[in-house]
Amino acid sequence: MSQLNVNTIKNRVGNSGPTFDGNTTVSGILTATSFSGDGSGLTGLTISGDANLGNLDVTGVSTFAGNINASSADFSGNVTIGGTLTYRDVENIDAVGMVTARKGIQVLADGLTVVGVATFNDNVKLLDNDKATFGNDGDLEIYHSSTSSHIVDVGTGNFIVGSNGGSLKITKGDDTENMAVFTPDGSASLYYDNSKKLETATGGVTVTGDVTATTFDGNLTGNVTGGTIVGTSASISGIATAYDLVVTNSAYTSISTTDTDKTIVNREYVTAVTGVAGTNANITITLPASPNPGWEVAVAVGGTFLDTVVARNGSNIMALAEDMTLDRAYIAVQFVYVDAYTGWRFF
Repeated sequence: MSQLNVNTIKNRVGNSGPTFDGNTTVSGILTATSFSGDGSGLTGLTISGDANLGNLDVTGVSTFAGNINASSADFSGNVTIGGTLTYRDVENIDAVGMVTARKGIQVLADGLTVVGVATFNDNVKLLDNDKATFGNDGDLEIYHSSTSSHIVDVGTGNFIVGSNGGSLKITKGDDTENMAVFTPDGSASLYYDNSKKLETATGGVTVTGDVTATTFDGNLTGNVTGGTIVGTSASISGIATAYDLVVTNSAYTSISTTDTDKTIVNREYVTAVTGVAGTNANITITLPASPNPGWEVAVAVGGTFLDTVVARNGSNIMALAEDMTLDRAYIAVQFVYVDAYTGWRFF
C-alpha cells in the first residue's frame, strides 16, 4: 500500500478542500468547523462538548454524559435517564420510579388514576360539591356543599362507624365539648351543653334530670321512687315505694255512682255522690277481692259531709284489718295494693 505524506491538500483552484470519490479512512482525529450530509452512515460517533444538531436520528443506544437541551424530541423506544429530567410541557409520563414536581400538577378532564399507595404530605383540597367517593360504584361520598358537610352512604348494606379502641365521640368543634360518647363494651352517653343527661348501663338507663313524655306505654316494675306522675295507660307492678305517687284520673276507668254499695275493680276511679247533706244516704265503696300486688283504685267523695266507707274486703288497709271512713267532702284517695301484710296503701 502506498502512502502520501503532505502538510496541506488543496484543489487546483485553491479556494476549497479536496473531493474524494471513494472511501476515506482517517485513523486520527478529524476536525472540521462543520459537517454536511444526512449522517446516515455514521457509526460509533462520540461528541465531546456542546453539539448543535438540527436533526439527530439514532438507531440503537445513545449515551449522553452531559446535559441535553432539546426544544423537541421524539423517542419511539425507551429512554433511560440516570440524572434529573427537567421538562416544561409533556403529554404523557410513564414513570416506574419517583416523579418529583417542583410546582403543581394539573389533571384535566380524563382524571388521575393511581395504582398502588398514594402518599400526600400536605392537604388535599376539594372544592364545594366535589366528592371523595369510595367503593367500586362510589357508594360512600364525603363532600362539602356551599352550606353543609356531608358523609353519605348511597349504596346498599349497613353504614358502620366502629371503634375497637377508645371511645367514639361526637363533639363540638375540635373535641372541646361532648355531644355524644360511645365506649366499646361500655356505656353510651348523650349530653346537653356538655352535661351528661342520659347514660346506658348494665342494669338499664340512668337519666339526670326530668323525663317528659306525652305518652307512656308499658308497665313500671320494681321500686318507683320520687315525685312520679303516672299518666294514661300506665300501670305499676311489683312493690311501689313512691310515697308521693300521683295517678291522674285518665289512668282509670271513671265511675260516678249514687249506689249505697259499690264494689270496684282494678284501675277504677270512683266518684261517690252521697246525696244531699244532712241525709243518711251513706255509701260503702268496697275494694277489690283477692288483689294482686300493683293493683290500683281511687275513691273520691262528692259535695256532702256524709261518711263514705271504704271496705277492705278481706285485705288490710295500711297493715290494719279495719275499714276506712272518708268523713269530709271533696276528698280523693288513691290506693295501691302492696302485699298481704300491708294490704292497701293509700296516698
